[in-house]
Amino acid sequence: SFRKVLEICMYNYRGSGDAGSDGIYSNDIGGLDELGEYIIQVEGEYESSEGYDLVQTVKAEIGKYVDIKLLSENPEMNPDTGTVRIQLRATSIHDSNLSVAVMDQLIEDDVVSNIEMDQDLLQAGSEQDINVIIHLSDEIGEGGHNIIIPLVLNGIYTKNIEIDFSFQKNLFKFDLKMLVGLILIFLSLIPLIFLLYTIVNMKRLKIRPTHPRVIVEFSIFVVFFVAGLIVIFI
Repeated sequence: SFRKVLEICMYNYRGSGDAGSDGIYSNDIGGLDELGEYIIQVEGEYESSEGYDLVQTVKAEIGKYVDIKLLSENPEMNPDTGTVRIQLRATSIHDSNLSVAVMDQLIEDDVVSNIEMDQDLLQAGSEQDINVIIHLSDEIGEGGHNIIIPLVLNGIYTKNIEIDFSFQKNLFKFDLKMLVGLILIFLSLIPLIFLLYTIVNMKRLKIRPTHPRVIVEFSIFVVFFVAGLIVIFI
C-alpha cells in the first residue's frame, strides 16, 4: 500500500490555554491527499538545564483509508421541488464495509429540512458514487447560500462537504394549489361576461348601475377572481 513520510517540526506550535508551558504541542497535518499509510515524524528541539540544545524525534503511523469528494462544483438546483442534487465519489481501501450517514444535528434548519442519500453503505476496497438530494426548508430566503453536509462513517464524524448555490423562488410553480387558483379565476370569467352584457344592454334592459343584477354579477366576479389570486400567491 501507499506509504509516505511526513516530517513535522512541532516545537513552534504550542497548544493554547491557561497552561502555557504544559509541554503539550499541536499542529495541523496537511498533505494527506492520497489514500494509504503515513509515517508522521515529529521533531522537537529544546534546551537542557545545562544549556545544551537537544533534538528529539518521535515517529507515529497513521492511515487514510477513505476519501470522499464532491464531483461537481455546480449543484443541480430545482426550484419547483425545492431540492438540490449533488454527487459524491467515495473511495475506500478498508478491508470491511463502512456505513455512511449525515449528522442531522449539525444541519442548519433554516436552510435544509432533510438530506437523502441513495446509498448508506461503502463497500470495502471500492470506489462508488453516492447521489445526494438536499431538501430545502420552506423558510429559505432567495439569494446565495452555503450548505455544509457533515458526513459520518460508522457513527464517527469524518468530514464536511461544502456546497454553494443560489436560490430563486418560482412564483409560477404549477401544482395543485396553482390549478385550483386558475380554476377559480376561470370561473370568474362567467359572471364577468354576464356583467359586461348587462352593462352594454343597460338601456335596453331599463336598469341602472345600482340594480341588484349588476351588483350580484359584479360581486360574484370579484369573489371568484380574488379567491383565485389568494390561492395562488398566499
